[in-house]
Amino acid sequence: MIQAQNISYSIGGTQILTDISVRLCAGEFVAVLGSNGAGKTTLLKSLAGELTPEASCLQIEGRNYSQWTMHELALKRAVLSQNIDVSFRFQVMDIVLMGRYVHSHGYDGARDYEVAELALRHTDAYQFKDRIFNTLSGGEKQRVQLARVLAQIWNSDEKNAARYLFLDEPTSSLDIEHQYGMMTFIKRFAKKNVGVFCVLHDVNLAATFADRIALMKNGRILAQGPTESVIQSDLIEKTYGIAVKVHRGKEFQKPFIVPVYEEV
Repeated sequence: MIQAQNISYSIGGTQILTDISVRLCAGEFVAVLGSNGAGKTTLLKSLAGELTPEASCLQIEGRNYSQWTMHELALKRAVLSQNIDVSFRFQVMDIVLMGRYVHSHGYDGARDYEVAELALRHTDAYQFKDRIFNTLSGGEKQRVQLARVLAQIWNSDEKNAARYLFLDEPTSSLDIEHQYGMMTFIKRFAKKNVGVFCVLHDVNLAATFADRIALMKNGRILAQGPTESVIQSDLIEKTYGIAVKVHRGKEFQKPFIVPVYEEV
């Protein structure tokens, strides 16, 4: 489990996170929702160990992040950022194999190629494996980069050790087919003892796939808990500043929100 207690973070005197406590357990899918600038990405980077919060307790499996080596962390958790620029003319397979570096140290073997191919197939990007990465569309690049981080923490032993996957807006460039395809696979991947912490903007997508949801505003957690308890009209309105209706019924397997607006 990854656990943060009362973490805060500021940049140049500006408070970005304030007194946040969250947890991420292996095997669960946690979605983080909030308006732009709410602190979602900063929270993700803090939990992933990329930032060091102030006056806090931040642990992964009972050990402070400072007690883990970079190599140990790379085997334990992977991070998909919002924007990843690639300047050189790498083939797609080379991009995904970069995720295997922590296992192969640059000497890619048969197992590394096997895992890379599996990851590409699961993200519906295998058909691009010989393409130059920068010739792909934004959505295609996103699927390839997801394959890379999946390959990084792909389970290579029989112990099924806990691992963690941090995703920052992984569906932002995807069409609806690939949004649901990606989220369906990530949900299944979580069941393999992987804790998934995912920043999303689509409330309905989060409601469909997340086990738990955290709502953020102005660097604070407004609410967090099981999806059914958090997707409430008053909480969504406080988070985003707009009125919504939450639909529940036989025709909806999960809560579904619709914004309320007046005709102009």
